[in-house]
This record gives sequence, C-alpha cells and structure tokens, in this order.
Amino acid sequence: MKKNTKLLIGSAVLVGILGAALTAVLLIPSGNEEIKLSDKNEILIFDKTGLIPEEITVSNTGGDYQLLAFDYEKSSKTSSSSSDTDESAAESTEANSEDEEVTIVYTMQDHPDMLLDKNVTDSLVKQCLTQSARELIDRSGSKDKEYGLETPVSTVRIRYSDSSTETLYLGNEAPSGQGVYMKTSRSKNVYLVHSSLTDTFYIEKLQLFDKQVTPYFEDMTNMTITGKNYSEDIVIGRNEYSCYDGYYLMTSPARYQCSNEKVNEISTPMSELKAVWIADINVGEDDLKKYGLDNPYEKIEIKADGGTNFTLIASEPDSENIFYLMNTSGTTVYRTYANENKWLGLKKTDLLTNSIIEPSSTEIAKAVIKAEGNSYDYIFTKTKGLDKNYYETENVTVKYNGEEINIAKISNFISNVSGLEWSDKKPGNLDGCSEILSVEYSYFVDEGITDRLVLMRDSAGKTIAVLNGKAECYVDSAYADRLAAQVDKIPTAEIIDLFKDSEA
Repeated sequence: MKKNTKLLIGSAVLVGILGAALTAVLLIPSGNEEIKLSDKNEILIFDKTGLIPEEITVSNTGGDYQLLAFDYEKSSKTSSSSSDTDESAAESTEANSEDEEVTIVYTMQDHPDMLLDKNVTDSLVKQCLTQSARELIDRSGSKDKEYGLETPVSTVRIRYSDSSTETLYLGNEAPSGQGVYMKTSRSKNVYLVHSSLTDTFYIEKLQLFDKQVTPYFEDMTNMTITGKNYSEDIVIGRNEYSCYDGYYLMTSPARYQCSNEKVNEISTPMSELKAVWIADINVGEDDLKKYGLDNPYEKIEIKADGGTNFTLIASEPDSENIFYLMNTSGTTVYRTYANENKWLGLKKTDLLTNSIIEPSSTEIAKAVIKAEGNSYDYIFTKTKGLDKNYYETENVTVKYNGEEINIAKISNFISNVSGLEWSDKKPGNLDGCSEILSVEYSYFVDEGITDRLVLMRDSAGKTIAVLNGKAECYVDSAYADRLAAQVDKIPTAEIIDLFKDSEA
C-alpha cells in the first residue's frame, strides 16, 4: 500500500474517532440529567404527558400565584388511535387512560371562589407537561446573569400526580425573536426554548381570572341606559302595540319605534360578553373612583327571559380607545376596547328605525293632518270577511267629510311622511318657530295611543321635527315643503305622488 494512501486512511479514521468523541461530549449528562431528543429532533427537557399537574406555582413580574387541580371530572372516552390520544393530551387539560378521560378544573389558592380563564389554564397546563429546546446554549452555569437567569423573569414549580416535580427558570428573550432562555433545577444547562412553548409562564396573576363579564341570555326584554354621558334616560322594551312593526319599542325619552336589527346588534354581543384584561379584583365602592366608575360614563341595565338580569357600569374611553367596566353583581373591574362594544356611548338614534315615524298603515284608525292653517280629518274603517277559499280577508276604507275617497291617496301621503329620517343634528330653541305641518295618528286596537309629528320652521329656514311633544332633530326642509304642499290636494287630487328615494 502506498504511503499517501495509508495517510488518507489514517486521517479518515481519526476524523471518525474525533466526530464520535464530539457527539459523546455533547450528550454527556449534566448532573443527573440525561439528554434526549424529542420526536421533532429537539432536545427534550422533560415529558410528563399522561400525568396531571396537581400543583403549579408561578412567580413572575405580575406576582406569585398557585394553581391547584381540585376537581377531576371523569367521563367515558371513545376509542381512538394512539396518535390521537397523544395529540389530545398535548392540546388540553385532559389526562387520558384507556377507558376514560379526566377533565381537570383548576382554582387559585388565594382566591378559591373565583373562576379562572380556562383557555389560559389549558395553555399553562400544556406547557407544564412537556418542554423541548432548540439549543443547549451553556453547560457551565457561570453565565446565568447574561441570560437573565440569576434573577429569573419567571419561576415555575410543578408537582405532578405521580409526586414527581419540575422547577423551571425563565430568563431573557434571545435576540431576533429566537426564543427565551430556560434552565431547570436539575442541572446547570441553559436552553434556548421557543417563546410559544413558554408564553403562559409570563402571564400576570390577574390575567388568569375568567374574563366573562355577563351571563348568557337568549332574548332581551328590557334595556335601560343612563350615566353622565346621557342627559335623558334611554329605555327600551318589548313592543306591546299592534300599531308598530318590530319587536322592540323605546319608551324614554319618548315613544319611538326601534329597529330589530339595530337592537340585536347591541344586545346579542352582550350575552356572555368578554373583556380583554382584568384590571382589579375584590374592588369595593371606595375603589371605583380610581377607574372612573364612581360616576359612570354609562350605566346599562339588561333584563332577559328566564330571570336573567345584570347591570354594567363603564368609564369614558381613554385616548387609546380603552375603557374600564364592571358587572355590579361582582367585584371585578375589567379593561377592554371601546370599538368592540357598540353599546358604549350609544345614541338614541342608534336603536331606532330610519324613519322618525312609521306606524303600521293598516292599524291607523284616524289621521288628522294640518297645514297652512287648514285641518283635514281622515277616518278609516276596517272590515273583515272570508274569500272563496275561506281565508280571512281585511278591507280598509277611508272617508273625508263623510265621503269615501281613494285610499291610495292618503296611503301614499302616509308613506311619504314615513320618509322623514332621523339626523344627528340637535335642534335649537323652538321659540319663534312656525308650524308648517302636523300629522296625528290614532289606532284601531291600541285605543288611547296617539302619535303626533309636527314640523317647525325656524327663522333661519331650518326645519325641526317634534315627535310626541319633544323636539328631536333637524330634517330636510325641501322634503318638508313637498309634504306640506300635498296636504290640501289629498281630498281632490286624482292621486298623490309617492316620493321616490332618489327624490327625497
């Protein structure tokens, strides 16, 4: 064999020996810790899958707390593959056996009567069951200060259902978002761990509590809104009158028709309403001022079917659109975003139909219309019968001065009146205003109920809508003039024009 060939073979053997030695060095146990690889080919720090973390103690910048697994709810488990079982154990607080699964309920030792946020505790328990590292950064134990482990940012102590324990120390974040530094009480090794595997260890104590503010309800029956943001109480309830279409009716500041869709946009999200943060717990009356809740910006009371009722108080949103709120039946103050809660700062018109007045036309028994000093009374008559298929029919006729007129004429005018829409422009003083149109309705079934809409013209030529004696808003003056011009034509004209939306 040539000399060069022998040298090459010798070099290859030496490289192999050195490689094996280097691998052996990397896998030398530190203390009593044996280094293993996870199924993702990462360094397995520990794996407690299948056990129950019975006690979890966390110390971080938000304080110290201890969670206890106090209730194991057992139920039958459907058969599944082993891979499915492993995935289930990793994804929830359920420890599985062959025949049953165990749902674990956690409580905080200092506040055993307060519910915890299950999403947070599920995630916390998952991270307590197994940990793996991207890299083994240091074995010496002499660089703890450099990694933020001399005074850990978070310390987690865990006792499992087999009486084994783990203690984790979490330090600084690594540069460029690579992860966080971690070590255990079992060795000097410092690991680089994915941030997503440790994020719940940094959650502050208060944020572990349940963030559901209101109970579940299906159908709201009443809503009352008060507070320093409101000069008048807003009260809505179920509509008990047949003369109004829709499920809800506002009764204060006056009687107004509500839009089902708009009311539901407010009430539906208030069932099981959740906040983003917990601001404080065990709050007493003397503490409310600190959160702007002693004289709330808004107070909203909800009553619903089944006896469900609650009251929320809320502060004025700050410059970042965040506000405090509290369910007065509890002692927890929450923080959340104003733009995700449409009920905050709600205006009356946010709940109403687009029309200022729009009764059911088949329920009007009498319409008294006044313009330019003239008054016109229209009397409606409703008769019922059966058609040839024995279905009930309803026929409505109308008379003016005792003479029957074409009902289409008055119906078109009533429809045009319904075209007057709310605006957010607040009316000024009515002093010096003159009346240009008045429409008053009374109804067949709801005796004693009347609605009166008056349009007033001020000195600047603006038109104010006054509903049931209350000045409401400015309306389009040109539209109001067109309505007033139709009044004296109703009895005599061949037909009253129905205003098109594009012309309104």
